[in-house]
Amino acid sequence: MIQQVAPVNLVICSGEPAGIGPEISLAAALAFLERQPAANITILGDPSLFMGLQSPSSPNPHLSITPVSLVAPVKLGHLDPSNAQYVLDILNIATKGCLEGRFDAMVTAPLQKSVINDGTQAQQGFFTGHTEYLAKLCHQDHVVMMLCANIPAGFLNL
Repeated sequence: MIQQVAPVNLVICSGEPAGIGPEISLAAALAFLERQPAANITILGDPSLFMGLQSPSSPNPHLSITPVSLVAPVKLGHLDPSNAQYVLDILNIATKGCLEGRFDAMVTAPLQKSVINDGTQAQQGFFTGHTEYLAKLCHQDHVVMMLCANIPAGFLNL
């Protein structure tokens, strides 16, 4: 008997808005959909960040951008601590979606730790990175980060 496997639902956090995050988020989503066309991918970010970037020749019903509003206008290459909360909001939304079962997995683009610390230290405390932040959101003490390339699949049991 062949068991049907449901398409994977991924969420991509677009990372630092003034850096390469939005561009590589979209590029990664499009590349993944070429190999896994039944997957559903949601990119979290301000839609203005994706204008003018590569896009498929026709709209893809399996790719969406869920709007998360920037706090301050973005100038590429100029980091602004005013948008630190925006970056954390994206991580928060993605984490909540994973915990609630709306997404099967989260992919994160690069962010700038020092900008988050400069912009949110009073509210959040010291930001050491994705891994520790996600552990805190998930109320976990023991965490491990996995970084890999060129593997067809990865499995994680929590």
